[in-house]
Amino acid sequence: MFGFSVVRSFKSKAGWLRDHDEAMARWISNVLSPPVVAGFLAVGFVTYIAPDPGVLWRWLILTLPLVSLPPLAYVIWLVRRGELDDIHMPRRQARLKPLGVIMTWLLICIILLHSLGAPPALDLFLLAALFQVGVLSLVTLFWQISFHTATISAAATTVVAVGGTTVWPVTITLLVPLVSWSRIRLRRHTFRQVTAGCLVGTIVALLMLIGLLPYVFTTETG
Repeated sequence: MFGFSVVRSFKSKAGWLRDHDEAMARWISNVLSPPVVAGFLAVGFVTYIAPDPGVLWRWLILTLPLVSLPPLAYVIWLVRRGELDDIHMPRRQARLKPLGVIMTWLLICIILLHSLGAPPALDLFLLAALFQVGVLSLVTLFWQISFHTATISAAATTVVAVGGTTVWPVTITLLVPLVSWSRIRLRRHTFRQVTAGCLVGTIVALLMLIGLLPYVFTTETG
């Protein structure tokens, strides 16, 4: 009797998940969208390598709204004008204009923050973000690629490289297939497109960590 009730409960839960999988996929895509993931990654990354967390937090309070809010406002404005279907920019051709604005704004922020004496860790993170958006935008000229999976893969790669294989890095890594599934379930991307996004995000994170991170450590401590 007990085994029967367990099986029935499992079937009931499986049925509920099947009936609500699209809503779950939409929720995952929104909660783990590129701006949200990038914001949390910025906080974790620069906090880990900062010699003075108090100074860095003051910079982050300035930087995160400066970098994220104007592009977000612009994208929302395009949605209200009917030029974009939603803030995730599902149509490839419609992505090019906002991506150009986002990259331009990122470059302006990098120049401004560097001139104000921002910590090198912050410069590194913004440069990596600009590089990733640039690569994804270049691919978007010819083919649709997933920004969601690129961002979550970059975050997972960075966290594992910095934190090792402890609980939190492993947990974040498990979010990669979850985000990939959500984009495919919503029919926003194919398997090839989410896989390509994962590869780009991973490569950008590795280039940042291997090529630029030693420079940041030397500059911060020197």
